[in-house]
Amino acid sequence: LVQPTTVVDGDELNRKRRGTIGETLENEPGISTTDFGVGAGRPVIRGQAGPRVEVLENGISSLDVSDVSPDHAVGIDVGNARSIEVLRGPATLIYGSRASGGVVNVLNGRLPTAVSDGFHGVLEGQFGSNAEDRNGAIELDYGIGHHQIHVDAAGRKAGDYDIPGNARVDGTSSDGELPNSRTQTNSTGFSYGYVVGGSSISFAVSTFGAVYGLPQEEEAFINLDQTRYDLQGILDKPLPGIESVKFRGAFNAYDHTEFEAPDEPGTLFRNSQNQSRLEVVHVPIAGFRGV
Repeated sequence: LVQPTTVVDGDELNRKRRGTIGETLENEPGISTTDFGVGAGRPVIRGQAGPRVEVLENGISSLDVSDVSPDHAVGIDVGNARSIEVLRGPATLIYGSRASGGVVNVLNGRLPTAVSDGFHGVLEGQFGSNAEDRNGAIELDYGIGHHQIHVDAAGRKAGDYDIPGNARVDGTSSDGELPNSRTQTNSTGFSYGYVVGGSSISFAVSTFGAVYGLPQEEEAFINLDQTRYDLQGILDKPLPGIESVKFRGAFNAYDHTEFEAPDEPGTLFRNSQNQSRLEVVHVPIAGFRGV
């Protein structure tokens, strides 16, 4: 019902794909990134950031704590993304008043709504000369009859970032690199879908982990882990006057520890969260569509 104002997918997404959602979208009009080193980057839309920008995975919140502080990473791996949608303006109201600045929705294949017969696979790799940044992702899909199975995995590893000159304006740090800017991430996902015509039911289990340094500190780093469970059900034209009914729900177990130095844990964040949405779209009434 709601048309996104910006969509990045296909070859364009492959060209722009970076380690974080913020970096991937930062060259789109009106969008920048918090860019707290290479490990954490959350989208900033028209100057609005933090809790004013809602980040979603397949229409449900990322269920992390990335809106609390700019050094907290988003719990979504861009390596598995098939499309990224950006909503701005009045269209964001469908996701509540909290998303006043905008909505970024990352879509992947973890909640299948169609069957692709037989085996299909995608293997991608990237290398960046700065910090020897290595990225890789793999997807495998198998469909038969009304059944669709999806498996994916992705990972990234990069060392300290190369920079010109000294890392501090007073010249007291190292020359030629940004200390403690290394990062490493990994993600996995498994999903199953049962599809009949335009109706479907699917569930997914996914994990995301990251260890990344905080460049403003000499040894501090964050260790992040998240396990997420998703469920989606779609009914196509279930009743007269109703175009579709869609239910989406997710539950997660999230935690990250901010280490002051190796083996010296400091602040611990834990977040167990449920979120669900039920959307009923009616057929046009006097030319008006609604949900």
